Amino acid sequence: LTKSRSAFVPLIRVMLVCLCLVGVVVTPRRTASTADTSNAAQQAIEHGDALCASWTQTALRAAIAEYERAALLSTSHAAQANLKSGDIHFILNNYNEALKRFQNAEELARKENDWLTAATALSRIGRVHSFLGRNDLAKQQLTKSLDLFKQHDADRSDLVANAYGEALNNQAEVSYAVGDFVAAREQLGKALGVFRNDPKGEAKAHLYTGYIIGSLGDSEAAVTEINLAVDLYRKANDKIGEGIALSTLGLSYSLKRDVNRANELHNKAIGIFRLAGDRYDEAIALNGIGQAYEAVGDYVLAINQYEQSVRIFEEIGSPDGLITPTFKLGRVHNLSGHPDKALEFFGRCLQLCRAAGKVRTEAYALSEIARVYVAQGRRDLAKQQFMKLQNFYESLEDFRGQATALNTYGDFLSQGGDDKQALEAWQRALPLSEKVGDKGILISTLYSLARVNLKTGNPEAA
Repeated sequence: LTKSRSAFVPLIRVMLVCLCLVGVVVTPRRTASTADTSNAAQQAIEHGDALCASWTQTALRAAIAEYERAALLSTSHAAQANLKSGDIHFILNNYNEALKRFQNAEELARKENDWLTAATALSRIGRVHSFLGRNDLAKQQLTKSLDLFKQHDADRSDLVANAYGEALNNQAEVSYAVGDFVAAREQLGKALGVFRNDPKGEAKAHLYTGYIIGSLGDSEAAVTEINLAVDLYRKANDKIGEGIALSTLGLSYSLKRDVNRANELHNKAIGIFRLAGDRYDEAIALNGIGQAYEAVGDYVLAINQYEQSVRIFEEIGSPDGLITPTFKLGRVHNLSGHPDKALEFFGRCLQLCRAAGKVRTEAYALSEIARVYVAQGRRDLAKQQFMKLQNFYESLEDFRGQATALNTYGDFLSQGGDDKQALEAWQRALPLSEKVGDKGILISTLYSLARVNLKTGNPEAA
């Protein structure tokens, strides 16, 4: 080792000659073939899929490593591996990481002329943007995705049909998020007509249909849809989907004032989310527990749950998720006699809604702000809010919203001594209340009409 480099050269030459003379052939190390790396990549993907089936946070993180190893091993598997890695990052609420993987998948798929993977990636990119509060951008990405499916309409294999159904579901999810229930319901119906033996896709369509039906006042039909979603998610072994459906089912028990059953379902869902590391849906379930306490007037416990939800959404960086608990904190503070605190939360809610384009929740916030103004005697401001609210619901042709807004406006006018205009508001609300089929709204409208007719000297009508 201490000799100079030149001293070894003759020796090496002699050794090589000797090896050749005795018939030893010196060959370079065999490199891995394309088939080898492709097989290894496929095995890594399959191992990742098997890890995901356990739905624990540790296993999900290990699955990401397998998918990313597959992406490095084989270009032909890279797009699919990135999609799968993005899905797990999404479950773990790493939205920016999920977005990067989906964008990588879309770019790789285009290079490989794989339109189906590109369309699927665009659909999932849109969904991530929605969760980050960028609903306009989400719509753009989903439109691009659906355009690709239309361009290949002749290719409707089961695989293509189910991917198309997923894109329609994601489009409906964004429509629901911004408050366009009419469009969302149409898109969900179309998705259900497209799926071919895809229980996970069908489950999501039924779940969101349940959301919409419940929001429009038909709680029994909503529960039927949600129970169907629970069964389908279990069939697909989608624990996160099952947890979301169970928590949604808990909301129906809150409406019945059955706090124990509601919280039992929410806590069961929270157990699933915590095991998987899904903090976003854990925060949603905490909102549900808060709503159960709010329904029975336990505002201290309700505020506690909503505040926990806010903290989680802030920690994971989800402005879209923040909207609901912020709104609910405003409402509960108002109910518990703190109007200034309520206005502070409603103001923040309005900012979040406008940034995310969530017009329906913005309308709810306007309604609550109007109630606070009424209680404070600020009638001119209250009237402005009510007018904005009515115009909004009319623009959406939302009969339930119109009826509710007109009833509230009638109460406001009656309290101010303007019984004639109050009567007009309730008369406009009556046919809308009958059309909606919500007995609670109809009873409220009829009672208000009876009361104002009695007050204005028309007892027979009353």
